[in-house]
Amino acid sequence: MNIFFDQYKRFIERIGIQYPEPTSTAFRERKFDKVKWSKPEHRNFFTIIKILAERGPSTINEIVESDGLSQQFKPKNSRYITYRRIIVGDKKTNVTGLIEKGAVTPSKAEDKLHKKYELSHNGILYAIKLFMDLEIVYSGNYKNMLEMDSNVKWYDYSKQKEFPTTIMDIVAKNYSHRLPLIFGKWDYLKNNPRVNVYNLYDLTIIKPDSKMLLSDSISGNTKYSITFNTFDGDITLGFYTRQIESAYYSIQHFVKAIDDEDIKDFLDKMFYSYERLHRQNYYFSQAHYFLYKGQKEKAVKYMIKGVESNDMLSKQEKEKFKKKSLDRLDYLGITLCK
Repeated sequence: MNIFFDQYKRFIERIGIQYPEPTSTAFRERKFDKVKWSKPEHRNFFTIIKILAERGPSTINEIVESDGLSQQFKPKNSRYITYRRIIVGDKKTNVTGLIEKGAVTPSKAEDKLHKKYELSHNGILYAIKLFMDLEIVYSGNYKNMLEMDSNVKWYDYSKQKEFPTTIMDIVAKNYSHRLPLIFGKWDYLKNNPRVNVYNLYDLTIIKPDSKMLLSDSISGNTKYSITFNTFDGDITLGFYTRQIESAYYSIQHFVKAIDDEDIKDFLDKMFYSYERLHRQNYYFSQAHYFLYKGQKEKAVKYMIKGVESNDMLSKQEKEKFKKKSLDRLDYLGITLCK
């Protein structure tokens, strides 16, 4: 399974049922005073998501001070109680909080007397989904600001650094600790002509069944599985996979444009794992082919090669497989290929 995106998809479905997002332009532009709210609890929920996106880690008092409401609308003490109940939950009234729902998490802080909360990985992508400027995402060459690079015959995305006020830019600044190879490298990525940072929006609206890589697949047979089997790793893999998939030019132009050592190291692990996966799949397919032809000796040869190409198996596990009898090969071959 995709360690992050499988559960993120379920999160979006559940949240969407309880809190359907307004479709107005004012909502996407975060002008909540101009939004016609169907229910006050909807405004309260989206206000928390909006403020934690815009401010980063915040106390409940800071959320109250930033909600744009006046004392006449509802006293601050009342709003404090409301926001706290929404975030933390309330067993007495059977309210499940946003922490338990997976949208918010307590922020790591030294000052325990002034507890702060921040968006989780779910909450970060959800906020981008709600509030991102779709013209920038979908227009490609927004307001004719991007120039064509004659070397690759495609856009120079470094011009996108001139859009510093999108929700994605704001969240990147506030949550660089969440996605260090994306948000932690945001200024570098925005100044890189080959990287379209706003491709990240794609990950907020769909399950990332990538055309080139699937994190659950490449992490299943490689020594670098721990790199991808985290929320950070899964999202980062999806982000850089999309950069490569959307490159309408030689991949070498993209590779040469990446001179950040941390990102290069991640890409090296990504492509190594991709190659190992396809090498293993090739050997197993050959083993099954020769089983079909009744040539068990050749099938054994390729099955062993397939097992040897799996970094996740220990030497003892590989040797144990090699000692299996030919009589059980048909069964083992089918099992290993599932």
